[in-house]
Amino acid sequence: MIHIQKFLDRLKNMQSQGAKDVVMSVHEANGLHQDITKLLLELKKHQETSSTEQKIDIELKGDDF
Repeated sequence: MIHIQKFLDRLKNMQSQGAKDVVMSVHEANGLHQDITKLLLELKKHQETSSTEQKIDIELKGDDF
């Protein structure tokens, strides 16, 4: 995820300088694309594993009147 961090650092630097555009090389863009794709695949995998139905039991107890 190093490419995402580099992009965020560059964006922060450009914003502090008041720049209107961020320019990156094709190599940098490909690296950012790869990191984002990995994150999305991991998110999908996590959602699929956590989407299995879980039984939740709730028990309420009250004192006698």
